[in-house]
Amino acid sequence: MVAIFVITVMALLASALLRVVEDSSEAVTIEVWGTRALAAANSAADRGLSQLFPIAGGVAGCAVVAPSWDIGTDTGLVGFHGCQVTIGCTQQTINTVSEFRINANAVCSSADCNSSGGSCIRVSRQVEVGARSD
Repeated sequence: MVAIFVITVMALLASALLRVVEDSSEAVTIEVWGTRALAAANSAADRGLSQLFPIAGGVAGCAVVAPSWDIGTDTGLVGFHGCQVTIGCTQQTINTVSEFRINANAVCSSADCNSSGGSCIRVSRQVEVGARSD
């Protein structure tokens, strides 16, 4: 009787421990995907700034900022596979000063989240950058 009780208690403890380990593993996975999405959004904001303010000088304007970027395919970096980035640019001119706001939103997913089979992790991060030109 005591042995059955001890076995039952040990089985419950083991199942609880397995659940804690599984939750911890999932949290680390989501954190990694979140870091990838943040890096992709930061890169997209930098890309938007480089298109807005080219090295040759001058200000190109919001019309040259690409509205989307497939960072994984475009750069060939394996770490960004499955990440899609949208980039928005708005411009406001007050007197002679032009203010620009670049908004980059990155969505990274571990699989095809639109299909019904399998599990999918989708993480989104957004970065907003302001710049101005005299």
